[in-house]
This record gives sequence, structure tokens and C-alpha cells, in this order.
Amino acid sequence: MAYPPPPPGAERRRHVRKDVTVHVELLRGETIVIASIQNLSLGGAFLLHPDDEVEVGERVRLYLAAGKLDAVQDARIVRVSRGAPRGFAVAWHEPGARARKVLERLLAENPEVDYPTEAAAPAPSPTA
Repeated sequence: MAYPPPPPGAERRRHVRKDVTVHVELLRGETIVIASIQNLSLGGAFLLHPDDEVEVGERVRLYLAAGKLDAVQDARIVRVSRGAPRGFAVAWHEPGARARKVLERLLAENPEVDYPTEAAAPAPSPTA
């Protein structure tokens, strides 16, 4: 049985994402620049980057590090934000065991903020 596609704007992520501040080396073609990851998941990341020339579908390579553990990970640009915040979202391309370990460590080092997949219940009002 086939299910209909989700409505426009619906949450499609399969992994919980977390706010992080991680600087990475980003390789685009022959150019290496430093970029900052704003949020991260086991499925991809959003990078703050002002370059107007990035395009959806473009392949990039990131050098990720968590302490002494590092990995090089290929990704594909899946969304470009030309407004605020300026940057782009990537989906990881077949992360290997080492890259997955780096991602898990980066996520564990930043446990305080995550984006729930469902709306949180409102806090109860204080009683007087």
C-alpha cells in the first residue's frame, strides 16, 4: 500500500537535529573554506555560509572533528537559504563508521537543545 506524500512544509526528517556550534572545513570544487554548522543530525546538517553560488544538488565534502576523532564526509546540498540565516542544508552521503562515530560524538557533546518531531505540550499554568 502506497502512502501519499507529506503536505508541503511538513517535517520530513528521520533524525533528531540539535543546535551545535561546530566549525568545519568545507570543500567545494577546488576551494576550501571554513563554515559553521548551526544544527546537526545523523542525516545531515545546516551550515551557515554566505556564498550565493551554492546550488541544490551540488556535492560538497566536509572535514568533521570531535576531539581527537575526525572524518571526511561527502554530502549533497538539499536546501539553500538566501535569507536569514544565510546558508544551506546538506544530507550526508553514505556515512561510514568513522564519520558516524564523529557525528554521534558531536551530538552527545551538545545535548541541551533539540528540535522535537511533535509539538510540545504547553507548560501547566501556575496555581495561586
